[in-house]
Amino acid sequence: MTALVIPEETASSDWDSPTDKVTNIQLSSKSLRILRGTTATLMPSVQPWTATDRTVTWSSSDPSIAVVDETGVITGIQPGQCLITATSNLDPTCSASCTVTVDVVKVTLHGALQNAEGNPMFFDWDMAANSTWTPRVGIETSMTSATYDALNRQMFIMESVSPDWRMHKVDVQTGKILETASNGMGVPLWDMAYSKYYSTADAPKISGIYGPYFMPVKNPLIWIPMSST
Repeated sequence: MTALVIPEETASSDWDSPTDKVTNIQLSSKSLRILRGTTATLMPSVQPWTATDRTVTWSSSDPSIAVVDETGVITGIQPGQCLITATSNLDPTCSASCTVTVDVVKVTLHGALQNAEGNPMFFDWDMAANSTWTPRVGIETSMTSATYDALNRQMFIMESVSPDWRMHKVDVQTGKILETASNGMGVPLWDMAYSKYYSTADAPKISGIYGPYFMPVKNPLIWIPMSST
C-alpha cells in the first residue's frame, strides 16, 4: 500500500523544531551471527528525526572478537561474543547495543592451489584454528585444473603448458608425478570433477569443461600414457 500523509501542525506543536535532546537509538539488528573474517553492517536510527546531530560513535566491548568501523561495519576476528554499541554524539548517555556472535567453520580443507608467485602446491587449512591455508608440499607440474581421486587418494592435474596440456597423476603426499598422459583434446580443461558414481579403484573416471564444451566421463589417463615412475 502506498500513502501520502500530510501532518497538520497545531499552534502548540513543536514536532518539526530542531532539538538538542536524543530520546532513543534503534539499531537494524539486536543480535548478529557472523563467521570469522566476514562482515556485517548495522544501521542506526537516532530519534527524534529533528535532533540537531544524529551521528553516532561505534565501539566494541571486545575488539579481540569483533571490531566495528565508523560506518557500522562489523568484522569477525575470532570465535566468541561481544557487544557492538552505537552512542549518540549529541547525548553520550543515549546508546543502543547489538549482541554479535562470531563463529568458525569447523572443517579442515585439503587441496591444490597456486600461490601468489604462481607455484602449484598442496595445502591444508584447519578453518577452526587458522585464518588461512598452510602450504604442505610443492607439486612437480604446473596446474590449470585438478580433481581428487578419492578411492586411490591421488590427484589428477592438467598442466598449464601450451600446447601439450598433459594430464598427470600426482601423489598427494609428496607432490611427485606418478604417471603422465598426452591430451588428445588439445585444449586445457578449465575444471575437472571426479565421478564417484562411475569410478572404481582400477578405473577412475572424470569429467571436465572447456568454455561451453563438456567432456563426458572418461578415464583421465586414456590419452596414451607417456611416462611413469
